[in-house]
Amino acid sequence: MNFTLSLGYSYSYTENTIVVGESSDIPRDATLAPISLGLSYASARLDQLGGRNFLTSHTSVNFGDALGASGDDEIQLQRGTAEADYWVERLQLARIQPLSLDSQGVDSDQWLIFTKLDGQVSKWAPHSRRAEGGGRVEYSPRI
Repeated sequence: MNFTLSLGYSYSYTENTIVVGESSDIPRDATLAPISLGLSYASARLDQLGGRNFLTSHTSVNFGDALGASGDDEIQLQRGTAEADYWVERLQLARIQPLSLDSQGVDSDQWLIFTKLDGQVSKWAPHSRRAEGGGRVEYSPRI
């Protein structure tokens, strides 16, 4: 089993202005400074089916106007219902599975299936929105 723990801090600034014709809105800006904690797991060995499992959990927390971040007033200019104090939890489960194995447990035909399930739970700010949907199947040839 392989575990990885990470701790991080990010600082981001955004500014936007809506311009319609010759009239422009008041510039809206916001600064976010969330602290993040991540935990990852990857199986080190192949299981009985010859595949490997992965798990990633990532939590970000923004403490309002602490650490140089904007307060509620500036954040609400971006989206009226947003708050400066927010958190985001992202969880991802994944598996890599060979479609066929030879007698020694080696993927002899080079076809793999990669499956991934991911989700997000949050009390969010508009800058932390997650992309929706998606899926794919990949072919990985060995050389």
